[in-house]
Amino acid sequence: ASSGFASGMGLIFRAAAAITPLRAKLVNNAANGATNAFAATSPPPPAASACDSILPASRVSEINALIANKPVVMFGMPHMRCTMAAAERLERANACFHWEQWTDAADPIWTYFQCLHPHEIVGGMQMHSYVYIGGEYIGNGFKLDPRRNGALSDGLLSSKLAAAKAEFTCHKDCSSLAPKHDLEQLE
Repeated sequence: ASSGFASGMGLIFRAAAAITPLRAKLVNNAANGATNAFAATSPPPPAASACDSILPASRVSEINALIANKPVVMFGMPHMRCTMAAAERLERANACFHWEQWTDAADPIWTYFQCLHPHEIVGGMQMHSYVYIGGEYIGNGFKLDPRRNGALSDGLLSSKLAAAKAEFTCHKDCSSLAPKHDLEQLE
């Protein structure tokens, strides 16, 4: 302690705290009337109108229409773990989903979603995917990763997909990964 927690773990904790500071509020324990702890909280996302100026109005309208009209929509950067986690879980469920992609980190669509969902930070990093089911924002793609705490259970995901009237006719097609004659030998 006298060295200011300069060990490796102390440095890591201080670096993590600087990247992702906790927003704390007192938690009131109603049972004994005592204020006994601090709890991390996520601020609510800004009003959509605060973010709308990032994209042309026509693009914001397209995004809102997709969210309202498609049972399952994912906005995400390909090849990112959070995006892949959502795609894999939806594909395993054979759930059809609409995927709007961007590949450039400077793309204004990512800036737009960062503005809409500034709390989507995992491990100090802003997430690259945003999933909507039935017009409801579910979270970043890790919210669908069953290996993570806080992920949607199979039952909850199934009920949300059913309520959204998602189609379950989409199967991952891997036929392009090998020549036809090689695939026939596997069958």
